[in-house]
Amino acid sequence: MPLVTAADLPYRSKFGNDRVDSTPRRWAGALVQYNEWHSTAKKAWADLSCDQVNLVVILGRQGGTCGPRFSLKKPMPADRNDPGFFFWIPANLTVYGFSEEARMLRELQVRFDAERLMPILGDEIFGGKLNMPTPSIYDDRVAKCASMLADCCIEGQDEDQLFGESLITALLAAAVQDITGKVSERQVSGLVPWQLRIAKEYLQKHLVGEVSLEEVAGLTKLSLSRFARGFKTSTGLPPYKWLLKERIQRAQALMAATATPIAEVATMVGFADQSHFTKAFRRVTGTTPRYWRTDGRTMQSGQVPRRRRQPTDVVRRTR
Repeated sequence: MPLVTAADLPYRSKFGNDRVDSTPRRWAGALVQYNEWHSTAKKAWADLSCDQVNLVVILGRQGGTCGPRFSLKKPMPADRNDPGFFFWIPANLTVYGFSEEARMLRELQVRFDAERLMPILGDEIFGGKLNMPTPSIYDDRVAKCASMLADCCIEGQDEDQLFGESLITALLAAAVQDITGKVSERQVSGLVPWQLRIAKEYLQKHLVGEVSLEEVAGLTKLSLSRFARGFKTSTGLPPYKWLLKERIQRAQALMAATATPIAEVATMVGFADQSHFTKAFRRVTGTTPRYWRTDGRTMQSGQVPRRRRQPTDVVRRTR
């Protein structure tokens, strides 16, 4: 996705920023922007408020300091200033992202309508404090989800929708828990049989093409968060990992039974290209499709795989 300039971004005001490179994506009704702010000024700032809720996560920084401010003239007290923190900005409340002598900032912004929280989190919403902006909050869960979302923005493919929606759901659930200081007391249980059946049928039907966590959660009459946790309890895997495993198994069956080129197999099981398929295949199986196909066909025919010569074999023969 092409980069856009600072002038194209919807900031109400900004100062001291030479440029900002932004890569946006949309998941679960939220606008997700990975931004890299560049500045040579001693001080730089931007009004991060908008007509939506804005969750901002600082991922990295080169030099200097940075953080949220309710007033440009008054810094907020903070025990630490290393990257990894987030802050929450309700709609139409002015909060500045302020930096001093920072040459570059890496951040993720997640903008969404407040009404979206209900279908995403359901009964995990605890009201009041979500209407107030927050100071810097550190949470490894939020930072990890934000970092993976940034990677999806930069390198994402179409089939990452389920993964992106899952990350948005986990990020918001963790952030809301931090802000409100409350955790749902309802015990996490698996899906009931009809919910699990309809969820698996949906995922298998959409093995190739766009897969929506919101749509499948809607079929089970659950929020995205409740569905994702229930599905993992029932199957041992989050929905996106379960779908990835199904795609890889389908690819293995095709490669073992046919001579279809690997690039075509990749698209047949829902990957955008061979490169993305190879990365996913290696992540699941520990090897590449090409090597798996050779070993897999050998095992299918009942032959013993030919042992590859090891460096120690040569050493022994030369002694």
